[in-house]
Amino acid sequence: LQHKLTMHIRDLSVATVGFTASVILTWMFINAFDGYISHSQMILSGVIAGGKWSIQLLLAAALLGDKRWAYFREMGVVCGVGSLMLVPYIIFQGSWAFFLGSLVFCVVVMAWLLVNRLASIGVSGKWAILWFVLLGIAVSLQLTLVFGVVG
Repeated sequence: LQHKLTMHIRDLSVATVGFTASVILTWMFINAFDGYISHSQMILSGVIAGGKWSIQLLLAAALLGDKRWAYFREMGVVCGVGSLMLVPYIIFQGSWAFFLGSLVFCVVVMAWLLVNRLASIGVSGKWAILWFVLLGIAVSLQLTLVFGVVG
């Protein structure tokens, strides 16, 4: 029991660090982009991004049983490392193309990490598919509600 508790605490600690770093870096990324019209638009963008991760964590907490702890850890790592890919834009800023390219690079890195890390802990591939579905919904919401590009 003691060992299990220690592992759960470690998993949650890694997840917390990853998600905290991601929240900070994502907000810095949003703040660095001058394509937002208002502060509320920036907040909506961040809420959509965070909502995707929150839905997955809540579902994992409800459905994954004992594997949820490793899942939290791996998702924290994926989210944190993916957000590190936004740092060049945060530092150098630039055009809409640089902003979009940074996002695409971040998503590609996260997708690769997600598929590999979830497989390594024995979680069904359906959880990676869920991430891609939620990503598609989040991108659609960003394009329609935040940027008004589609709609």
